[in-house]
Amino acid sequence: MNKIFSSLLLACALTASMSAFAQDQMKQDDTKKDTSNSMQNDQMKNDQMKNDQILAQISEFCRNADMAESTFGRRAVNDGKLTHHTVALVESANLPPPADWVLANSQVAINHVALTMPNREAWQKQLAFLQSKGVKFNWRVNHGVTHSVYINDPNGYGVEFLYEMPREMWENDIDGGINWLENLPNEGPEALIDRTDTPSFGQTAAAE
Repeated sequence: MNKIFSSLLLACALTASMSAFAQDQMKQDDTKKDTSNSMQNDQMKNDQMKNDQILAQISEFCRNADMAESTFGRRAVNDGKLTHHTVALVESANLPPPADWVLANSQVAINHVALTMPNREAWQKQLAFLQSKGVKFNWRVNHGVTHSVYINDPNGYGVEFLYEMPREMWENDIDGGINWLENLPNEGPEALIDRTDTPSFGQTAAAE
């Protein structure tokens, strides 16, 4: 009986010891987790503070420089009455300078995106706005289906601003309309001139 009793006491002691060790280990793990979470939270707070400071500096710069509009004429800074923000700028630092933009075989994954203006007047205002901001016109061209200007952003990605020609001018010969082009000056007042006598395509000549 004494041996059995002693064995039970030993088993209880070992169990209690192991339980205490496990609880202590769990407390240490919880402490480590709390410390790690605290460090992560502190880092996130610091990163957020840096981001907020950067955004505040951008906003202040835009206001001081009277640049409430971005290059594309959209509001880059607003007062929150319409939406919380309009344009989000996320910078990738230490990028190499972009190569000169070209229409084909460029060094960027997306050569250009095309933005259609609602009408000719809006397009002309956009061209005047871009030129007033010193944006380089890479290519000023009239296609048979659109009148266009090509520019690029600071990272080398191309942007085409265009307005559509009336559908009846090209719908009977889309291929002819797309492949017709007229190169125009890309600097000075001449780059803002827009002729309206673009030819039509696929139309049968009127009988005499």
